[in-house]
Amino acid sequence: MNLTVIKQDLTFYGIINIILYMLGSFILLPLLHYYFKINISLLNYIIWYIWSIGYTFYVLYILNKQPDKRNNIENVTYNWFIKGGLSSYQDVFLISEKEPFYEYAILGVLILIPVANKMTIRRKVEVILLKVALFHITASLLLMDWTNLVVNYEFREVESKVDK
Repeated sequence: MNLTVIKQDLTFYGIINIILYMLGSFILLPLLHYYFKINISLLNYIIWYIWSIGYTFYVLYILNKQPDKRNNIENVTYNWFIKGGLSSYQDVFLISEKEPFYEYAILGVLILIPVANKMTIRRKVEVILLKVALFHITASLLLMDWTNLVVNYEFREVESKVDK
Protein backbone atom coordinates (compact mmCIF):
# COMPACT_ATOMS: atom_id res chain seq x y z
CA MET A 1 0.00 0.00 0.00
CA ASN A 2 1.34 3.42 -0.88
CA LEU A 3 1.11 4.88 2.62
CA THR A 4 3.06 8.04 1.89
CA VAL A 5 0.51 9.16 -0.74
CA ILE A 6 -2.38 8.27 1.56
CA LYS A 7 -0.77 10.14 4.47
CA GLN A 8 -0.34 13.21 2.26
CA ASP A 9 -3.92 13.04 0.94
CA LEU A 10 -5.68 12.13 4.19
CA THR A 11 -7.75 14.97 5.65
CA PHE A 12 -9.64 15.48 8.90
CA TYR A 13 -12.93 14.83 7.06
CA GLY A 14 -11.52 11.63 5.59
CA ILE A 15 -10.69 10.44 9.11
CA ILE A 16 -14.26 11.27 10.16
CA ASN A 17 -15.59 9.19 7.23
CA ILE A 18 -13.30 6.28 8.13
CA ILE A 19 -14.57 6.37 11.72
CA LEU A 20 -18.19 6.53 10.50
CA TYR A 21 -17.55 3.58 8.20
CA MET A 22 -15.98 1.51 10.97
CA LEU A 23 -18.84 2.30 13.37
CA GLY A 24 -21.50 1.59 10.74
CA SER A 25 -19.88 -1.58 9.48
CA PHE A 26 -18.78 -3.26 12.66
CA ILE A 27 -20.57 -1.65 15.63
CA LEU A 28 -24.05 -0.86 14.23
CA LEU A 29 -25.67 -4.29 14.53
CA PRO A 30 -24.49 -5.01 18.10
CA LEU A 31 -25.60 -1.49 19.06
CA LEU A 32 -29.05 -2.04 17.57
CA HIS A 33 -29.25 -5.48 19.16
CA TYR A 34 -28.17 -4.66 22.72
CA TYR A 35 -28.99 -0.98 23.14
CA PHE A 36 -32.19 -0.66 21.09
CA LYS A 37 -33.27 -4.27 21.82
CA ILE A 38 -33.87 -5.12 18.16
CA ASN A 39 -33.82 -8.84 17.58
CA ILE A 40 -31.18 -9.48 14.93
CA SER A 41 -30.88 -12.97 13.52
CA LEU A 42 -27.64 -14.84 13.09
CA LEU A 43 -28.25 -14.84 9.33
CA ASN A 44 -28.50 -11.04 9.35
CA TYR A 45 -25.20 -10.81 11.27
CA ILE A 46 -23.52 -13.20 8.84
CA ILE A 47 -24.72 -11.33 5.75
CA TRP A 48 -23.86 -7.93 7.24
CA TYR A 49 -20.34 -8.89 8.29
CA ILE A 50 -19.55 -10.72 5.05
CA TRP A 51 -20.65 -7.57 3.19
CA SER A 52 -18.65 -5.29 5.52
CA ILE A 53 -15.46 -7.35 5.41
CA GLY A 54 -15.72 -7.77 1.63
CA TYR A 55 -16.21 -4.04 1.13
CA THR A 56 -13.31 -3.28 3.48
CA PHE A 57 -11.02 -5.43 1.33
CA TYR A 58 -12.37 -3.67 -1.78
CA VAL A 59 -11.55 -0.27 -0.23
CA LEU A 60 -8.05 -1.44 0.68
CA TYR A 61 -7.61 -2.60 -2.92
CA ILE A 62 -8.70 0.84 -4.18
CA LEU A 63 -6.37 2.65 -1.78
CA ASN A 64 -3.50 0.55 -3.09
CA LYS A 65 -4.37 1.13 -6.76
CA GLN A 66 -2.52 3.76 -8.81
CA PRO A 67 -4.63 6.94 -9.33
CA ASP A 68 -4.35 6.80 -13.13
CA LYS A 69 -5.75 3.24 -13.15
CA ARG A 70 -8.88 3.99 -11.09
CA ASN A 71 -12.31 4.37 -12.65
CA ASN A 72 -14.90 6.91 -11.45
CA ILE A 73 -16.42 4.63 -8.82
CA GLU A 74 -12.98 3.88 -7.42
CA ASN A 75 -12.09 7.59 -7.39
CA VAL A 76 -15.32 8.40 -5.55
CA THR A 77 -14.59 5.67 -3.01
CA TYR A 78 -10.98 6.84 -2.56
CA ASN A 79 -12.07 10.45 -2.08
CA TRP A 80 -14.80 9.49 0.40
CA PHE A 81 -12.36 7.61 2.61
CA ILE A 82 -9.33 9.87 2.21
CA LYS A 83 -10.57 13.41 1.41
CA GLY A 84 -14.06 13.39 2.92
CA GLY A 85 -16.14 16.54 3.04
CA LEU A 86 -19.45 17.46 1.45
CA SER A 87 -18.15 17.02 -2.09
CA SER A 88 -17.30 13.36 -1.37
CA TYR A 89 -20.92 12.74 -0.31
CA GLN A 90 -22.19 14.58 -3.36
CA ASP A 91 -19.95 12.42 -5.55
CA VAL A 92 -21.31 9.23 -3.93
CA PHE A 93 -24.90 10.27 -4.66
CA LEU A 94 -24.01 11.51 -8.13
CA ILE A 95 -22.32 8.27 -9.14
CA SER A 96 -25.20 6.29 -7.61
CA GLU A 97 -27.62 8.13 -9.90
CA LYS A 98 -25.51 7.28 -12.95
CA GLU A 99 -24.35 3.76 -12.04
CA PRO A 100 -27.33 1.54 -11.14
CA PHE A 101 -25.29 -1.26 -9.56
CA TYR A 102 -23.60 1.22 -7.23
CA GLU A 103 -27.02 2.54 -6.22
CA TYR A 104 -28.31 -1.01 -5.67
CA ALA A 105 -25.33 -1.76 -3.46
CA ILE A 106 -25.99 1.32 -1.30
CA LEU A 107 -29.70 0.57 -1.12
CA GLY A 108 -28.92 -3.07 -0.30
CA VAL A 109 -26.89 -1.96 2.70
CA LEU A 110 -29.68 0.37 3.84
CA ILE A 111 -32.29 -2.36 3.44
CA LEU A 112 -30.19 -4.85 5.42
CA ILE A 113 -30.20 -2.58 8.50
CA PRO A 114 -32.88 -4.00 10.79
CA VAL A 115 -35.46 -1.57 12.19
CA ALA A 116 -37.75 -3.33 14.67
CA ASN A 117 -38.96 -6.61 16.08
CA LYS A 118 -42.12 -8.44 15.08
CA MET A 119 -43.22 -6.41 12.07
CA THR A 120 -45.83 -7.55 9.58
CA ILE A 121 -44.72 -8.22 6.03
CA ARG A 122 -46.67 -5.17 4.88
CA ARG A 123 -44.89 -2.95 7.43
CA LYS A 124 -41.49 -4.37 6.39
CA VAL A 125 -42.23 -3.50 2.75
CA GLU A 126 -43.30 0.01 3.84
CA VAL A 127 -40.04 0.47 5.77
CA ILE A 128 -37.98 -0.71 2.79
CA LEU A 129 -39.79 1.73 0.51
CA LEU A 130 -39.27 4.48 3.09
CA LYS A 131 -35.53 3.80 3.13
CA VAL A 132 -35.42 3.96 -0.68
CA ALA A 133 -37.39 7.23 -0.65
CA LEU A 134 -35.13 8.77 2.00
CA PHE A 135 -32.09 7.79 -0.02
CA HIS A 136 -33.42 9.57 -3.11
CA ILE A 137 -34.60 12.62 -1.17
CA THR A 138 -31.16 12.92 0.42
CA ALA A 139 -29.54 12.54 -3.01
CA SER A 140 -31.68 15.29 -4.52
CA LEU A 141 -31.00 17.64 -1.58
CA LEU A 142 -27.24 17.07 -1.74
CA LEU A 143 -27.13 17.47 -5.51
CA MET A 144 -29.40 20.53 -5.57
CA ASP A 145 -28.13 23.68 -7.23
CA TRP A 146 -29.56 25.97 -4.57
CA THR A 147 -29.27 29.15 -6.67
CA ASN A 148 -31.55 27.77 -9.41
CA LEU A 149 -33.39 25.18 -7.27
CA VAL A 150 -32.68 22.47 -9.81
CA VAL A 151 -31.12 19.09 -9.14
CA ASN A 152 -28.10 18.69 -11.39
CA TYR A 153 -27.60 15.02 -12.30
CA GLU A 154 -25.17 15.84 -15.08
CA PHE A 155 -22.20 13.60 -14.55
CA ARG A 156 -18.78 15.10 -14.08
CA GLU A 157 -15.50 13.27 -14.20
CA VAL A 158 -14.41 12.56 -10.67
CA GLU A 159 -10.69 12.54 -10.26
CA SER A 160 -8.78 11.49 -7.23
CA LYS A 161 -8.13 14.69 -5.30
CA VAL A 162 -4.38 14.51 -5.03
CA ASP A 163 -2.58 17.60 -3.79
CA LYS A 164 0.55 18.23 -5.81
